Amino acid sequence: MKAWWIAPAWKTLHYFAIAALVGIVGLVDLRIFGVAKGLPLRPLQRLMPWATLAFAVAAVSGYALLQINPANALGPPVNVAFAAKILFLVFIGLNDILYFATGLKRQVDGVGAGESASASAKIVAGVSLALWVGVVFWSRMLTFLAGAI
Repeated sequence: MKAWWIAPAWKTLHYFAIAALVGIVGLVDLRIFGVAKGLPLRPLQRLMPWATLAFAVAAVSGYALLQINPANALGPPVNVAFAAKILFLVFIGLNDILYFATGLKRQVDGVGAGESASASAKIVAGVSLALWVGVVFWSRMLTFLAGAI
């Protein structure tokens, strides 16, 4: 017999992990845009291991939620919100690969207090912010679109 509190506990852990992840990534992305220019970027980048941990917790808790109620996401029919969320996460991964592979990370680490990041870095940060907003949006839509099509 399943305990009634298991799914809410996993959901709470999942929501906290996503909040921490999006909060940290959003903070760094907004600084790349030029918000809070008085802060150098390198110390903010030191928060990224915490974002990595939050991503891992979100992935594990998301997998647990998927195992608890697979029909909510995988259907039949497949939940459009779940598919969109996964697609946005794939795009975030590609955006991150671009960020590291092009050397933008090293360049952004060198942005000091009062300095601006390059236009390329701002584009990658803007795409990151938009994609994370999409992940949060589609996460919330999962419940509303379960079984819809």
